[in-house]
Amino acid sequence: AEAVRSLKTGGHFVLVIGDNHVCGREFKSSAYLTEILVDLGLAVKLKLEDQIMSRGLLTKRHSTAGMIAKESIILLEKKSKNA
Repeated sequence: AEAVRSLKTGGHFVLVIGDNHVCGREFKSSAYLTEILVDLGLAVKLKLEDQIMSRGLLTKRHSTAGMIAKESIILLEKKSKNA
């Protein structure tokens, strides 16, 4: 909420996120956070998906954490106060 508040009208917010699995079930983190950001006054301008091909910079993950196969790149814009 603070990041959105600090954006100027017409400012852009880029979200790069991978969806997760929690307790063996898929959790669409990208959709969940996008909905929150839209509710806070941002508008989705562009959505992209990128397959993660290389894990060269991967840090050690918890043994129960699954690998994220793709990430979402979502470009949002702060709407005008009059919109």
